[in-house]
Amino acid sequence: MLYQFPAISFQESPVLENFQLHIATGKFTCLLGASGIGKTTVLKALAGLHQGLAPLPPACTYIPQQGGLMPWMTVEQNACLPFLLQHNHIHKALADRCMEILLQVKLDTYARALPQTLSAGMQQRVLLVRALLADQPLILLDEPLSALDFLHRLELQDLLIEYLSGKTVVMVTHDPLEAARMGQHIYVLGGRPLAVHHHATCDEPYPRRVTADATVGMQQNLIQALQVASAA
Repeated sequence: MLYQFPAISFQESPVLENFQLHIATGKFTCLLGASGIGKTTVLKALAGLHQGLAPLPPACTYIPQQGGLMPWMTVEQNACLPFLLQHNHIHKALADRCMEILLQVKLDTYARALPQTLSAGMQQRVLLVRALLADQPLILLDEPLSALDFLHRLELQDLLIEYLSGKTVVMVTHDPLEAARMGQHIYVLGGRPLAVHHHATCDEPYPRRVTADATVGMQQNLIQALQVASAA
């Protein structure tokens, strides 16, 4: 799928201008770049959340980096929010599946807790569960693991791959290792207005070990591309 983005500016400074991106169907696409360059803007534009953009079809789930939890809802209700908005209840099969994933992310004992009682990392895991429960073919993730420590990130990277395999996933990250482990198509973005400075593909099968030669080699290439993009 080739997406052509209309011009988007912030405080009269162009963020996107003549920008286009190819999103591979059924693959993990990672958008890699330094903080504040406009990666989230790209993701929101894909979700149709910018004024003047034609939104994507309804078969799309967008998971923000933070702030996506309803403070009056429990962890379970927040995880199942898209289904609640559509059907106004959580059926048993969904509740069982939700509890299964909450157990995998070590939040099963917090199913009835409210978001304000959770740490930032725990709140991010609730949003992650929402993504894993999504039955839509297109999943947009904005740095879904950024608040987690290194070992938990590795575990949940594998969980994302397990649950979302075969779906079209676009994930924003600023971590070259995360992109090297998860990305099948990886775009290194930089400059203002934003541009693609490097496009890498990786057909290595999952799970990709952190210490595997292919992963280490890809990470090094992405770091070099990041350095070039950051200087643009």
